[in-house]
Amino acid sequence: MRKLIPPLLIAIGFVFSLIIILAINTQADEVPDHENPSLTLGSGENVAHVIIQMEPGDNLVRKVLFAEESVSGYEALTLTGLEVITKDFGWGIGICSINGVGCPPDDTCFTCNGDHFWNYTQWMTDTWETPMVGSTETLVSNNSVEGWRWGKWDDGVLLSAPQMVSAARALEWLAVKQNVVSGGYGYTGEGSMSSSTESLLAIGANNYLAKNWKKYDYSASLEKFALARSPAYAQKAAESGKFATGFVAAKGSCWPQFALKPTYFYSPTSGMYSEHAGFHAWAMMGTIALDVQVPTQATEYLKSQVFPNGGWEWNRGVGTDTNTTSLAIQTLIASGEPITSTYILEGLAYIKSAQNEDGGFKNYTDASYPFYSPKSDTNSTSYAIQAIYAAGGNPITGTWVISDTNPIEFLLSMQIEERGSFRWMEGETENLLATQQAIPALLGESLPYRIYNLEKICPYAFLEMILKK
Repeated sequence: MRKLIPPLLIAIGFVFSLIIILAINTQADEVPDHENPSLTLGSGENVAHVIIQMEPGDNLVRKVLFAEESVSGYEALTLTGLEVITKDFGWGIGICSINGVGCPPDDTCFTCNGDHFWNYTQWMTDTWETPMVGSTETLVSNNSVEGWRWGKWDDGVLLSAPQMVSAARALEWLAVKQNVVSGGYGYTGEGSMSSSTESLLAIGANNYLAKNWKKYDYSASLEKFALARSPAYAQKAAESGKFATGFVAAKGSCWPQFALKPTYFYSPTSGMYSEHAGFHAWAMMGTIALDVQVPTQATEYLKSQVFPNGGWEWNRGVGTDTNTTSLAIQTLIASGEPITSTYILEGLAYIKSAQNEDGGFKNYTDASYPFYSPKSDTNSTSYAIQAIYAAGGNPITGTWVISDTNPIEFLLSMQIEERGSFRWMEGETENLLATQQAIPALLGESLPYRIYNLEKICPYAFLEMILKK
């Protein structure tokens, strides 16, 4: 019997250790655990959020930390890590430009672009209010929300603070989910390019850089993951276009060698990147993001794939859905289609037909479709919101208000309060893809988030992946 005691003790010890490890991992997963340099701005126990609108449809939010009981609005702005150019007028500090948007710090600090300048405002309970003093004199305390908008004094408004702060919280949760070793995202192993591309789109929408996006300062970046694995991923039209859109949005340093660009898949004979509308639309979007002219034939082909109900289908034979229709609307507008076009108006009408009383949208309108669900979901609602913004609409007003609620309110209701992540549908647990796709919609961004001709090639990324294996 004595010989059985040591193995028994070992077994008990192993089980006990496993319980402790699981408890630690569960606790670490419930509390944000990262040192992401993109998100670690300032230091201290007090928190404020700074919301900045570079131009209509180009919004970002930064969470800043400070130890003092309060800081000024100007100090909170400088804590964001963005390039802030100022001028001391004697009577106060003027904000000339933020991240290159604005005026030079000379006599034209407020007048280089006619009546455009940096408008400063603060969130007060449920609305934005302009303070009676300058940003150097205001007080920013714990949980304050600050706002900056480039434009005319009385022309334009910032998105609501709850909407933008919700996006910031989702990004912080996303930072926790990044793989420390690979820098990628996904539910298994070191991550997948599909999930990592969604993260590129999410962080790029908030003007974060892929090269700086890492869970800890010493861990691999999202850009490193993308450079190494995108050559194997970007071998089809949709994947190439989606990756290009996300990589440009997150300001990728160079295009990975052997990763095919969307233009590779275009056939001037047929006018198609792919015969399937959804694949074709993503390839078009990637082409636009890479600052390459989309052929007129390609635009016409996408138009030709619309159904009589105003919607588009992802691939042939599956029926129309709101996600593909929302993508097609954004793609057509990005390629030059007027927002008053019949294709845009009827596409929006199709999306409207899929709106539920809770303000959200379902994916399919045809109840006979095998995967049809009458319930609203986060992903479909996020895509619909982006299409609405792209067409110059506002998802919290007008036709999009239903039963005293709206799409943004539905999206906010799907966020798990204590974590920042999003559910796919009501009653379900948190979902990585739903969280990734909710972020750009909450930021008020529509595709493409950035346009840049990424000509520089990274020659060693593919070789690094092979050697690692």
